[in-house]
Amino acid sequence: MDNNALDKFGELIVANCIDNGLDKFQNLTEGKINAPSLKKLQDQIKLLNNNNIEIIKNLLSEILVSTTHDFLFAIQENDDIQIIVDNQNICKSSDGLHGELFTEEGWIKKFSNHTDFIDYD
Repeated sequence: MDNNALDKFGELIVANCIDNGLDKFQNLTEGKINAPSLKKLQDQIKLLNNNNIEIIKNLLSEILVSTTHDFLFAIQENDDIQIIVDNQNICKSSDGLHGELFTEEGWIKKFSNHTDFIDYD
């Protein structure tokens, strides 16, 4: 099987399930979001010290990675679901989609813009 299809899927998953959430958090903590519905939240974040923000960032990272892991595991375990990328069923291309996230060669390390604070091992 071609690992390019698997990596293409992994890049999509990391960008949309992990990095988008971490980017939004970063933008919220920096007061960069202009949506009126988020003004109150951004004002509340300004009351936090750097240590508290770091703790929340680590918590959010853990939750996003864990949720993505569990989602990929559920896909892998469900025989009724097929994900076709470049005419390949990537569920069969991997011995465990959820494990593709981790290690030095994993999707997080390869594709995330936030490897500085994601524990991928």
